[in-house]
Amino acid sequence: NTKLGTTCLAIGNPNSNGISITRGVVSRDSEQVNMTVAEVTKKRRVIRHDAYITNGSSGGGLFDMNGNLIGLTNGGERDENHINYAIPSSIVYAVTQNILKNCGDGINFAAKTTTLNAITVGSETQTTYNSQTGFIDIVDTVIFAEIQDASILKTTNVIASGDKIKTIIINEGTAGEIKKDITRAFEIKELLLYASAGDTLKIVVQRNGQTLS
Repeated sequence: NTKLGTTCLAIGNPNSNGISITRGVVSRDSEQVNMTVAEVTKKRRVIRHDAYITNGSSGGGLFDMNGNLIGLTNGGERDENHINYAIPSSIVYAVTQNILKNCGDGINFAAKTTTLNAITVGSETQTTYNSQTGFIDIVDTVIFAEIQDASILKTTNVIASGDKIKTIIINEGTAGEIKKDITRAFEIKELLLYASAGDTLKIVVQRNGQTLS
């Protein structure tokens, strides 16, 4: 639950010279950037911060002042601006759980991702200053922006364009149930890292003030 303005500590081992700690501030709790890893460029969600990251420190922990791990440092812009990035801990945890669940052969260690097929999600963002915490609170109103005609959701008229997405539940009523109230658009993609083939997905929406699922 990282907030804008959070003081952060980056811990690494630059050039194997020993543990190093740098201090900075989170300037964006969520940002989409194009990042190249192993010669593959993808758009990735990151935390932006200005704690200086030296060569060899990538992969080290990014912590808040209470010692909570908020991300793993993984890149930045090597200039005087000190713009650096970290993979949010929520993604790190979701990916590791995905690998443990889907890669039982002990050989093919790669996350198996799923998507909401034929659906485009949109959002409107509201930011407010919280005088009690001293941070800026960010909340998204997440909606189904477009549902393609070929989608079963469209043909059954269960969900319609413009519906507000309130909650998503994976495998409801089972021991493995995962329930998430959606307050940011990126939470949907990350939540789906916990889903795999054969799982059930329940989506609770709000339409004209009425709650539907």
